[in-house]
Amino acid sequence: MVYLSDDSKLGRGTTRTCYQHPENENLCIKVMHSHSKLKINFLEFKFYQKLAKKKVPLEHLPQCYGFVETNLGKGLVYERIKSDYADNLEQIVKRRLLPKNKIISMLKDLENYCLDNIISMCDRGLRNIILSKDKLYYIDGIITNKKRKSFLYTGLSFLSRRKTRKTIRTMINTLEQEY
Repeated sequence: MVYLSDDSKLGRGTTRTCYQHPENENLCIKVMHSHSKLKINFLEFKFYQKLAKKKVPLEHLPQCYGFVETNLGKGLVYERIKSDYADNLEQIVKRRLLPKNKIISMLKDLENYCLDNIISMCDRGLRNIILSKDKLYYIDGIITNKKRKSFLYTGLSFLSRRKTRKTIRTMINTLEQEY
């Protein structure tokens, strides 16, 4: 069993809290909130298995290693992507750490990767994107917290692509407003 504490908390979302793995700084563990009805961890793990079966390279996603028991419940272990600049893309934009055209270009690369591999970008927030080694990583949001939509976005490629295009448009619009 892995013991997690508030000291190791990296972030908290609507359905999960992410913790630094206490034994390995290159890993993190996402634990479901007790009130969450939709089991995002399970759905996301199944989706990662689907990607592995299709031999999709995880060049813009963290590696998923499976489940582990923690003192806070079952958690899903991921590669921890560490940012080169700030904690996430939202902070990079707010602090204007990179030129707007470079960020837009990297967002387009991320979009093309997701479109090519039928990965739905469900979360429009820039905080779920990390810049590491001159590449954007989408660290959360490939599964939505709405059951029916989650099934549709992971099962129907045209809906997945449409959602990704809409999400990227929203991100670019947010970027344009900030700069």
